[in-house]
Amino acid sequence: MVLGGGIAGIQASLDLAEMGIQVHLVE
Repeated sequence: MVLGGGIAGIQASLDLAEMGIQVHLVE
């Protein structure tokens, strides 16, 4: 789970998703 949808949060979510990890982005 990534808390915060700012630039860093979105980038972290994309990086995790590309590694095949299920991501939940919470604003």
